[in-house]
Amino acid sequence: MAINLLDADFYRAVNPDLRGLNNQQALDHLVNFGLNEGRVFSPVVDLDFYRRNNPGLTAAGLTTRRQLYDHLSNFGVRENRPFSLVFNPAFYASANPGLTSAGVVGSEALLNHYQNFGINEGRASAIAFDPNFYRTVNPDLQQLNNRQLVEHFQFIGVNEGRTSSPNFNVRFYLGANPDLQQAFGFNFRQAFEHYLSNGIQEGRIATPGGTPLPPLPPPPPPPVPVGPGNTPETALNAGVLTGTQIFNQSISSTNPNDYYRFNLSGPTNLNVVINGMTQDANLELFFDSNNDGTVNATERVGLSTQPGTLQDSITGFFTSGNYFVNVSQGVAGAETPYNLNLIATPVTGDIGGNSANTATNLGILSGTRRIDEFVGDPDPQDYFRFVLNDVRNVNLLLTGLNDDADLRLYQTVNNNGAVEQGNLIAQSIQSGTTPEALSRTLTPGDYLVLVSPGFQGVNTNYSLTLST
Repeated sequence: MAINLLDADFYRAVNPDLRGLNNQQALDHLVNFGLNEGRVFSPVVDLDFYRRNNPGLTAAGLTTRRQLYDHLSNFGVRENRPFSLVFNPAFYASANPGLTSAGVVGSEALLNHYQNFGINEGRASAIAFDPNFYRTVNPDLQQLNNRQLVEHFQFIGVNEGRTSSPNFNVRFYLGANPDLQQAFGFNFRQAFEHYLSNGIQEGRIATPGGTPLPPLPPPPPPPVPVGPGNTPETALNAGVLTGTQIFNQSISSTNPNDYYRFNLSGPTNLNVVINGMTQDANLELFFDSNNDGTVNATERVGLSTQPGTLQDSITGFFTSGNYFVNVSQGVAGAETPYNLNLIATPVTGDIGGNSANTATNLGILSGTRRIDEFVGDPDPQDYFRFVLNDVRNVNLLLTGLNDDADLRLYQTVNNNGAVEQGNLIAQSIQSGTTPEALSRTLTPGDYLVLVSPGFQGVNTNYSLTLST
């Protein structure tokens, strides 16, 4: 199973020429150009650290950054190989015991959790780095948020020899172990790496008055995967979806459907892909809107039926809740392997698209979806796009207002995402904080919802509920 190592927001931030790329384009740029150009792509993953502390990789001929990236993604994380000063899966699991009970088990799942949640939450993540301790003992860093503290230590603080953990003081370590200076001439970064790779195992003391730390046992491996079920009730449970999960399975005449279930813990850009087929297969995504543990055709929110062996994919913005994926035969009786890729990117900040052409794609509308957002002077329009595959009664409700906002529903021109005033189906423009509501019976097609302030200068939070 390959794990996504790219922090797309970080990659764009430190490479201003890439700021116009979306997440998939950023990943494509990294693997095709960025790695060979030596660009940094994560505040957590350090390929130079990975190479230095896994000498067998060079002996095996893995010398380029692309080769190292691919090996770490496909094997190294799962094998618990050292690749970071600021993250160790065994330490992360032991310092955050609630993750195991939440189903975050195995090095890959632990790294996914840290990259998507733990780094922003300031969770302790490595023996020699604790963000809260780092902030406390370095008063000049008080204004940095948790993610910025990790970035500062990784690229600045470690080279300055700053104290970063109650378990490790690099200046003391060098002073208490003069052989490291005499034999190797270690700088601060090299001393950090030596402690993690050798010093702990050798029982070296790393803090004044400290005692040697025992080596950490590896984190428990993830449970052996169980094959997907043939019905929603027997679906393989992928748990809370973070980062990327990949399943390599097959369907046949005796196993025509493979169901998977997963949970989204918050607003998420989701990409569901199947590829690697030798025969035609189809892809469906369902939203368990009533949380009854099963789904049917009326709760389908995504469908892809590309012919033959072409890749099928469903991409869009989805709110928190339980979802099901079904991989099924495109032709009755066809037998084919496939790779199912579940890729989740949490969404923070502005959710609604700022124009009709950049509307947030909600996919096929089914069940009930709720979006909590804001409109006002800095963000005057929020557009959301949805699709209907059959005639549906659609209800839109705008609540939670602390100032005036309006609600409009459009059908797009030729289903191409463009809107004109003549395509306005309905609008609700109640005054003040009165909720806005629209109910219409709509034919199959492509639709846009617009939330906007009632007047210039208005700023308000809102909750938009869409239901069929």
